[in-house]
Amino acid sequence: MADIDKLFDIDISSGLGLWDETINTFYSKVMDLDVVVGGLLQRGVNFCGATTATRTGMIEYITINSAGNAAQFGDISGSKVARWCGGMSNGGNDRGLMGWTDDSNWIEYITISTTGDGVDFGNTFVANKGYAQGTSNGSNERGVTMGGYTGSYKVDIDYINISTLSNALDFGDWRTATFAMGQTSNYTNERAIGFGGVAGGSYITQIDYITINSTGNSQNFDDLLTTLGGCCGLSNGTNERGVCCGGYDGGNRVKTMEYITINSAATAIDFGDLLDERYGPMPCSNNTDERGVIMGGQDNVPAYVETIDYITINSPATATDFGDLYNNVARGTGGGFSNSGA
Repeated sequence: MADIDKLFDIDISSGLGLWDETINTFYSKVMDLDVVVGGLLQRGVNFCGATTATRTGMIEYITINSAGNAAQFGDISGSKVARWCGGMSNGGNDRGLMGWTDDSNWIEYITISTTGDGVDFGNTFVANKGYAQGTSNGSNERGVTMGGYTGSYKVDIDYINISTLSNALDFGDWRTATFAMGQTSNYTNERAIGFGGVAGGSYITQIDYITINSTGNSQNFDDLLTTLGGCCGLSNGTNERGVCCGGYDGGNRVKTMEYITINSAATAIDFGDLLDERYGPMPCSNNTDERGVIMGGQDNVPAYVETIDYITINSPATATDFGDLYNNVARGTGGGFSNSGA
């Protein structure tokens, strides 16, 4: 109780300061603070992507450990819109980056625990490089995006210091020019993973990895059980499980999920199924609290969906309904991250 005045930036030393706040102001501060469990913040964010009618610049949020519908967070600045974009966060340090879109080179940032619009951060290393989900080493402050597409398949890996306004820099090369990989990491344990993707006109099973706090080319990890692209990746951080969710196998959108142990190379293992087929879903997780959330995407109709599912990352099983995207607007092919880290 002694630190509640610091937590909410109010004076309760006299025992009266808390009540001097209006109820509405206090409630707003609580909502923007988010729920803290086990020392981890619990806000997940999705951004941009496409609807049936158009690309969007919307940003939405959820509280990961509390099922429900997404709420409005803000918008990308300047009426910008994007799909097949990338993003990452620095975990509990509370900054998320958004960009790596297929038609521009902008990067914007938000403070995850505070709703509002995006703010200019810098530029991507390769202009117009979309289809690169992105991931990070969390509170160690480095974000990476791997592969991508600019009208041709890309090998480029770029990196950025999340805490410092700057442009992205060259990291190295992916082994194969690839786009639409699922991407995740084991957080501060410094390994980033790329699942599958599209290379040479074909969907592939390849899994590669890099060491985030170094630079260099990717190394072979092993393979997925099936060819996949347009999947999303998420993890339980330093608990070392990465999950590849949904995607397209070259013939159909799929609802399957596969998992790996990030620090131990081996072929992926079946995890279970999403509630429906999902191509281009937007992921986040609450790190070692073990919940992964898969938001939106496109089904086999094909039509965008507003569905949000969740899984318990350390327990393979079929996904469970979480809620729906904001205002039930069906959307996919955007990005996602959280202030829990993964």
